[in-house]
Order: sequence, then structure tokens, then C-alpha cells
Amino acid sequence: IGMVAEAWMSVRLGLLSAGGYQRLERVIAGYHLPTRLPSGFSLQSILRATARDKKNQGGSVHYTLLDRIGKARIGVPLTSVKAHELFAS
Repeated sequence: IGMVAEAWMSVRLGLLSAGGYQRLERVIAGYHLPTRLPSGFSLQSILRATARDKKNQGGSVHYTLLDRIGKARIGVPLTSVKAHELFAS
């Protein structure tokens, strides 16, 4: 789920193409791995959990975002507010 979420964030930030996102999602689903949050989990609960994650440094969570499949930006800091904005619309 995390890889798909970070890929979606990449699309919303204008880094990854929609086609690249769809391809990544299909590959992950092809291995019978989850690509969506299970029922009972909310975006808010996930963002609260990431705030306590090892990737959180100085009030920002450091994400791995994709420019394309095979080319990543590692450690991109985003606040929980920004992360929420990326998923809200």
C-alpha cells in the first residue's frame, strides 16, 4: 500500500505520469498485494501513524517519490498537512 501511496503522491506533485502510476499499481496487484487501504482505516489514522514512523524527522515525513519507474527521489520531506492535501482531492 505504501508504494502505491507514494506513487500517487508523485503523480499529484507532477513527478510521475498517470500511466506510470497505473503500471506500478497493476504490477503490485498482479502479485496479489494490497493497493488500497482496508475498510476501517482512514487517511487520518495512517497520517497519524506515519508521524510516529522512523521516516519522521523535524515535523516532516521523508517519502520516496518517483520521477518514473526506476528513478526515485529518496527522503523527500512533506508535512502531514501537505500529505493530506495530496490525497484529499
